[in-house]
Amino acid sequence: MRVYLFALLFVYHTAFAAATGIVLLIADGVSHEAVTATRIYKHGVEGKLALDKMPYSAFVRTYSASHLVTDSSAAATAMARGAKVNSHAVGITHEKTENILDIAKHAGWSTAVITTDSVTGGTPAPFLVETEKRSDEADIAAKTLDALGTRADFVMGGGAKWFRPPQPSAKHADILSRNAERVASGKFGYFETWEDFLKRSTPPALCVFYPDHFPMLGDGDYSPRLLDMVKKTVEIFRSQEKPFLIIAESSASDKIAHMNNAKYLFAEIVDFDETLAWLREHCEDCLILATSDHGTGGLIINGYQPAKTRGDALLEKNKTVGMSHITWATGPGKNDGKTQAAHVPMSAALHTGGDTWLFGAGPGAEIVRGTLENTDIHRIIQEAIFHWSDTKSLTK
Repeated sequence: MRVYLFALLFVYHTAFAAATGIVLLIADGVSHEAVTATRIYKHGVEGKLALDKMPYSAFVRTYSASHLVTDSSAAATAMARGAKVNSHAVGITHEKTENILDIAKHAGWSTAVITTDSVTGGTPAPFLVETEKRSDEADIAAKTLDALGTRADFVMGGGAKWFRPPQPSAKHADILSRNAERVASGKFGYFETWEDFLKRSTPPALCVFYPDHFPMLGDGDYSPRLLDMVKKTVEIFRSQEKPFLIIAESSASDKIAHMNNAKYLFAEIVDFDETLAWLREHCEDCLILATSDHGTGGLIINGYQPAKTRGDALLEKNKTVGMSHITWATGPGKNDGKTQAAHVPMSAALHTGGDTWLFGAGPGAEIVRGTLENTDIHRIIQEAIFHWSDTKSLTK
């Protein structure tokens, strides 16, 4: 498979048009079965999500260097650095690989990391910094400020408490105050509200719109949404007439799957899917990749409900067997109308080790096929950047 992939990379490099932008969308904790269940819930068994309309797809193997079942930081590091690492490591590898944002910046591209988690979280952090433990969020926050402008033009999400804590301490310092001179001199912008960012949305900028992670859509609408942040970033980068690389994570899906709440999970996946649909419509000249870092909870659709089942009917109890049509492998869920039963009761559901998915569209997506390693996502993006550089060289 590795030889096959790189043969495809060579063919792609010599024959296909270059992407003028790349967007990697990551749906945290979303398994194949969760995508299927969301499709049925939203559109019915014969319907299609934007994910289903992507022209290229592959299975993705997600194990970390230390565990059969990965955590988010090891999975994100595999994508950011192109190497398998031990679970809980953030951006640190023992192989001679380069951070994908650095590769893009060296080629003259604009870059952004967007998340609905804290920007210090397990998925965004490996694209931004290197540190031993994902739990050391204060260190990640300090290093994130150093990455502004050099590695990322925009860092956007939650996590304000890590930069300007309500009660600073020796272990949790007011990092923003320490960098007040840099902010005042215009070295980077700092925004805690979407409205303020829209007034002066010039890079480099750190945007942390919530103290920690974003709210959950199941609890009501909020602003900005993932699509709002992606749209605005694309608009700004387009105005600069430069190619761009955007990493965008939808994070609440993992947190919700840990709680065994399928209805809330479907809302997050639909939101992710709407972001993908907008990109497909407005960024046809971009390489668009959509993936998940791992599964969470082991969601299963059980038999045998009618094929016409959709919407909340999918969450009801199966009268034949006396439990919900949807169950989970592990977690705290119950058949209480809010969550669904877990076969192994736990305070929080576990991650799962099944292959996840990668969908691709646009220039360069032709190599998204078969079964890939999550490290191959780094190589696909890297090759698209190199191909753009080679194409520009030929036109000079």
